[in-house]
Amino acid sequence: MTVAARVIGPEKWLGNEEIDAFMYIWRVKTSLRHWTLDYVAFIPTYFYLQIEKAYLSFTGSKIGYVLGDIILAYWRGELPSHGRTNKVFI
Repeated sequence: MTVAARVIGPEKWLGNEEIDAFMYIWRVKTSLRHWTLDYVAFIPTYFYLQIEKAYLSFTGSKIGYVLGDIILAYWRGELPSHGRTNKVFI
């Protein structure tokens, strides 16, 4: 079964114990203020793919590696445009 087939249908994720467990931990940690919401992020797939590609380039040659503009924009809080915070992601 492909990832898309597992994720897209609500019958797959509504009763998923892993997602339920994560959401429980999310509620507990944020309600007790153990996690500062400024440091928790849900990243889109596009950004994940950019990070993965950059990491593979980084592990290939660490000397002189420069991060791309898109990754730096996420780090500065300029992207994604719908969730702009302008806070540096540490």
